[in-house]
Amino acid sequence: MLIWTVSWLIQNLGGGLGADVDLDRLVVDTESEGELSPDKRLFSESTGRFLVTVRPEDQARFEDFFQGLPLALAGQVRDDRTLLITTGGREVVRADIEDLRTAFKRPFGDLR
Repeated sequence: MLIWTVSWLIQNLGGGLGADVDLDRLVVDTESEGELSPDKRLFSESTGRFLVTVRPEDQARFEDFFQGLPLALAGQVRDDRTLLITTGGREVVRADIEDLRTAFKRPFGDLR
């Protein structure tokens, strides 16, 4: 999801932390959105999705707070600087956070 991805980058670039993310774990409202392909899961701009990071010791309390609402543990923060995104058990993205930071700040072509 583009919003999700940009949100994740903004939250984590400063800390230099990576993440393991499994697109198959993302909550999708199949009634309104249908089945989403991996690329649509990654770049979908559907509203109502939030990415939060929760310390492992707070996970149960966090999940209890949102009981009854769509919620998924889509991944976890890594100690290194790698963003790893998988779907169907295969890697679809493996990127260094510094490379992502550079690409995020660079203008497209001659645009400034």
